[in-house]
Amino acid sequence: MYQASNIAAPIALKRTTRLLETRLKIKGKRGKVTECQRFLIHIPSAMAGDSQFSFKPGQELVITVDPKGKIVVSS
Repeated sequence: MYQASNIAAPIALKRTTRLLETRLKIKGKRGKVTECQRFLIHIPSAMAGDSQFSFKPGQELVITVDPKGKIVVSS
């Protein structure tokens, strides 16, 4: 436990963002067009640039959504 001294307790990073939906049309070899849907989670640059932010570009992440709707992202 942290004591009231010169050591500050770590502060959790918290920012608000939105889930983004994009659609992409892909044309196959035989001319068939397929529409794909994908979702993106935008990480604000203020959070990603913080020294506490532990994820790196290209790193594989695991996203867990519990029954109450809480989302946890881990590596």
